[in-house]
Amino acid sequence: MLLNLTYYSSEPIHKQIVNQILVRILEEDKLPGDELDSIGKLSRQHHIGKTSIKKAFEKLEQLGVIHSSANEEYFVNNIPTRAIKLLIDRNYYNTQNFSDYELFKAELDAAKKIQNGLLPKILPNNNILDVSAYSTISDDVGGDFYDFFEIENNKYGVVIGDASGKGSPAAMLISQIQAIIKSDLSLNRSIAQTIYLINSYLNTYSEARHFATMFFGILDLTTGIFNYINAGHNFPIVLGKNHNVKRLKTTGPALGIMTNANYSEEKVKINTADLIFVFTDGLPERMDNNSQQFGEDKIINLLQENTQNRSEQIVDEVIKKVTCFSSNNNEIDDTTFMVIKIKKI
Repeated sequence: MLLNLTYYSSEPIHKQIVNQILVRILEEDKLPGDELDSIGKLSRQHHIGKTSIKKAFEKLEQLGVIHSSANEEYFVNNIPTRAIKLLIDRNYYNTQNFSDYELFKAELDAAKKIQNGLLPKILPNNNILDVSAYSTISDDVGGDFYDFFEIENNKYGVVIGDASGKGSPAAMLISQIQAIIKSDLSLNRSIAQTIYLINSYLNTYSEARHFATMFFGILDLTTGIFNYINAGHNFPIVLGKNHNVKRLKTTGPALGIMTNANYSEEKVKINTADLIFVFTDGLPERMDNNSQQFGEDKIINLLQENTQNRSEQIVDEVIKKVTCFSSNNNEIDDTTFMVIKIKKI
């Protein structure tokens, strides 16, 4: 499987690998169960580090395109051709379609206003919770979004995601997803029912065939139970008071790429003094001047070093460290994350 990779592209190498493996799956008519070339083989063929290839494979696995064995062998899943084409088109955005730059700029500004208007205005800081968040939108206006809201006494909704597309289409997609979530909660539907409805909507009614990765959880601070579904999104981090780490892994593919996708609802026990950290891929994928990624290990270490601080201080520390890390790199993706500190259960 020969790929066409270049270090001169503005896209990180692992993202190039993701896109080109998707193209190869289509071009080579790979069937469910077919094995992909190994990490070692691709590394030798293309003279690139195994870390970049492994990161790409993990992203494809997260999106539900492939699965791995205990021996780090990777196999193609039963995923529709349309779904793969959607994933390939995710980063496509042709500004040449806009003959008038001012019109283009006005659309981006409007999209930013829509996205900013969808973010929560006030996050709780009381005797049981301490929550802070950060979200910066790149010049292209991507699809990052998050929300934190009270459902009823001591029960909270936690949402973070990354919608496909850019500009107004991405902003409108986010507003539709959030509207479905709030509507379903008012009807006392389960997380699984809500996720199923969003997936059906994106497959059936979204004319542009958009999709999104999303984590949606309901945190019950009376029982300490955090029920969630992770639809192809980055794994949230749960940090215990003894610095032990839990990752809330994928429980189903990204929303909108498979009509009859299955999403299992999982749960984790949350205790007093635990910290929950949710984020989009723009944070760990920030690169320095040598195209090295900030990475999730640095995030975990940073959280462990600052676990005693208030959520707002942790947010400031993450921003400071990642900004310093990528200060010489002008290529910056949308970056969104939220810190949830549990004071008392």
